[in-house]
This record gives sequence, C-alpha cells and structure tokens, in this order.
Amino acid sequence: MTTVKEDTNRCDLSKIDIGSVFTRHDSGKVTGIRGDIVDLKNDAGQEWNITASLVEAQFCFADQADQEIKVTRTEMIKILKDNPQTAMTVVYHKKPDAGVVAKGVNHGQGTMSDRAWKSAVKKLIGGEERTMIGHHYGVMDTHDRLQFREHGKGSRNVDTRTLTSVIVRRVRYGLK
Repeated sequence: MTTVKEDTNRCDLSKIDIGSVFTRHDSGKVTGIRGDIVDLKNDAGQEWNITASLVEAQFCFADQADQEIKVTRTEMIKILKDNPQTAMTVVYHKKPDAGVVAKGVNHGQGTMSDRAWKSAVKKLIGGEERTMIGHHYGVMDTHDRLQFREHGKGSRNVDTRTLTSVIVRRVRYGLK
C-alpha cells in the first residue's frame, strides 16, 4: 500500500492558475464584526476576516431560522442526514440515567396524586433535553446515532430517534 504524504497545506499555491476549480469546507465562530468586515476563527485556530457581503452570500449559520416547518421524526432524520458538513442546531433527548429515574420514581410515589406521579415519571424517563450546535460528517452507527461535532467540544453522538428539532439552512424543523 502506498503511503500518502502528510501536508498541512491543502494546495500548492504555485500550481494554481486562473480558472482553477476549488472547494472549501470550514467551520468556526464569528469573533468580531467591524462595519462591513467580519472576523472569523476556524476550528483549527486560524483567524481571518472577510466582507459581510461574502458572509451573506456563502455562509450558513447554525442558529438562524427565518421559517418553521413541522415534519415527522422520519422526515427530520432525513433532513439531518442529508445535510452533512453544514452548520446546524439539533435538539434531542439524552438516554435517561437509570439511577436518577429510579430515585425520582421512588421519591414521588405515594406523595402525590396519580396524575402528577404519572406526569413526573413520564418526564423522568424521557431523558434530559440536549441542544448542540455544530455539524456532522454523515457517520451513523447501528443504533441510529449520528456522530456530531460540536464546536469547541469535540464529537458526541446524537440519538436521531429522540430528535425534537433541527435548525439548518435558515429553517427550523419541529415535530408535527
């Protein structure tokens, strides 16, 4: 097997010609806005600035939504999976902690009405709501968990079966 030479640069500037085709993917955060200039810092720590018109024309932001659309969970999972390497916000429920659930159930049983107790149990077994902002590369495990890269925090798994909302490409998708 041939070993590919590691190079920190993605291209050789001396080999670029007018008309050369390129692609670029990056993610990071806005660090400043100075009039028509936007300061950026990517995940690798590189900093640069560009004009606001270029940001408006080419950038997607994870928290911007101009419209809201109600979809089924199956549709939401497809929308999420169909947008790899795109800044987005996902809201889902973590797997509930068995100890916390057991303690909460034991504490509440017999001390409240049946209706209130059932409501408390339902809330406990639903799991804690988690919001993550970042992107994914389309890597899904056998349990329908998507590997999601949260900016500044590394990779975490999103259980797509518990999604409640996704913001991507200026649309907030919520459950019907």
